[in-house]
Amino acid sequence: MHNKIFHYLISIVTLLFLSSSVCAQVWVMTEADNSTTYIGENWLKSIEYDEEGVSSSIYNLSKDIMILIDENQEIYAKGSSIDLCNAMKSFRDDMNKNMPASQQKMMQDMIKAEKAKPALEITVSKSNGEKIAGYQTTKYSIFINGGLYEEMWITNDSELSNIIKGYKKVLKEGLKIAECSVPDEAFLRSSPEFSNEYKEVEMAGVTLKSVNYDDYGSNRQIEVVSLTKEDISTSEFQAPEGYKLLSFKEYFMATSGM
Repeated sequence: MHNKIFHYLISIVTLLFLSSSVCAQVWVMTEADNSTTYIGENWLKSIEYDEEGVSSSIYNLSKDIMILIDENQEIYAKGSSIDLCNAMKSFRDDMNKNMPASQQKMMQDMIKAEKAKPALEITVSKSNGEKIAGYQTTKYSIFINGGLYEEMWITNDSELSNIIKGYKKVLKEGLKIAECSVPDEAFLRSSPEFSNEYKEVEMAGVTLKSVNYDDYGSNRQIEVVSLTKEDISTSEFQAPEGYKLLSFKEYFMATSGM
């Protein structure tokens, strides 16, 4: 989940639950960079902060309605998971068509190279983890071809049993949508995040911390600093008033600078 593209894709898969009440009781998970996730038994909303600004994503699993929001441009897109998947495929195909011939050849060469690679050898070890945001974790170490790829600290505390169910649903849906973005199935085969071993680790509970190690010896860390139950206004789970509604494809074009 933690290469840049996958993590982004995984971050846009969120769940919206609208009720007639003014407030909804949710778990609020805050990361060190102030990114915030609202988690319920059947829903989740994510607010991401990066160098380009603030973006949010909401997903209603029971109604299969997804909302992507760009705060900086005051735009949003809304539709089903199938709508999102089709838009991603169309956006990807259009980009490929508009590539210069040299870049198209480069892409085909990359696909051939991915297909020629041997299957990944993935192993997992686990041990007692540290206490994070007040919850005891189990530490999972994922090795790819003998090298450390990622460490994840996951909790399955009984107090969080309801949100763990929703969390797992979101992860499963995220994998389906992520597959829509790749140019060829060969990239799925060579991506650890799509392996059964990796999926089993993610499904073990809620990830409170992860450290991803890339091929260049650096690492990228995500850590939850607080996880609390709060009453949140249901307006948090709707697109802001006054924002412009776009199709998913139009949204991708606008947020990618095209």
